Amino acid sequence: MSYFGLFILGWLLIGFLSGIKRIYIDKKLSEENIIKMKEDAIEDGVPEYIAEEKLAILTKPKVLLAIYTLFGVITFITDTISTFKRKHT
Repeated sequence: MSYFGLFILGWLLIGFLSGIKRIYIDKKLSEENIIKMKEDAIEDGVPEYIAEEKLAILTKPKVLLAIYTLFGVITFITDTISTFKRKHT
């Protein structure tokens, strides 16, 4: 049982650190990114009021950090892949 506990702690720690990196270092919640996310959602056919409600929730740093923490290693892997794609294009 202790190995499972260590796995969960590692999962949450990796998610927390990658969330801190995305929010505060990469400035994911900057004004330009928020406007871009809203425009992308509207282009994808999402009604404007739903896009605004979704962004109202996702632009709060504490909520976004909790989401990144729970997703754990998945956020780390997607962040690593997107970093390599940006560097090689």
